[in-house]
Amino acid sequence: MQYHINKTNYCSFDVLAVNRLPARSYFIPYPDRASALAPDPKRKRYASPKVRCLNGDGDFSFYARPAELPDILDTDAVAFSTMPVPGCWQFHGIDRPFYLNDRYQFPFDPPRITQEEPVGEVYYWTRENGEVKEVRITPPDEYNYVGVYRKRLDLAAEELAGRHFEISFLGVASCLDLYCNGSLVGYSEGSHNTAEFDITPLLTPGANELLVVSFKWCNGTYLECQDMFRENGIFRDVLLYRYAKTYLWDFE
Repeated sequence: MQYHINKTNYCSFDVLAVNRLPARSYFIPYPDRASALAPDPKRKRYASPKVRCLNGDGDFSFYARPAELPDILDTDAVAFSTMPVPGCWQFHGIDRPFYLNDRYQFPFDPPRITQEEPVGEVYYWTRENGEVKEVRITPPDEYNYVGVYRKRLDLAAEELAGRHFEISFLGVASCLDLYCNGSLVGYSEGSHNTAEFDITPLLTPGANELLVVSFKWCNGTYLECQDMFRENGIFRDVLLYRYAKTYLWDFE
């Protein structure tokens, strides 16, 4: 299946989200009170007949040089490897874990972000013999890496009939462009915020394909400079909500 890959959302300061549903209260819907109370609270997210968890090993393709990400990506021609979801690609043999406090892994030039070019010169501060010094380095072979995830879904015609489908990403760093069956669904940045999309119109009976393209850094990365490991990928659960025509979507 072919996809026209969007290469501007992640580096456009004017774009925070595209077709992302409004924020709402987090909850897992159940058909009735008895079935909602039955599961162990720690497993409630995964036990509802109205929610399908899309976790597990999936297809993954990594582009160490973002210029190599094709404008038109044909998933039938990509040599995918495997990547677990949730997980961060740095802990599965790709890239490396990177711990930082109050600086970035790329040159500080907001709101611009490294795109296809090498990262370039970065700096940090150190203390030697009581004296604070600025150190500037140019990391070799460092780029704004890109990870592409693929998930296949089989949906029966009776499962689709009269139902509404929303997909929920609970955490993706640094951003995600979501595609379904050859079409762009939408975009979201804000790594630790939930990103939900309506994919009902794009689903068909039988085999379906979901694709997520995630850049290592986006404009939103400037808001995520804090004392932590800088990790990337789909690092929290992915849920597929399956609603009837009438359903409770939010409450307060």
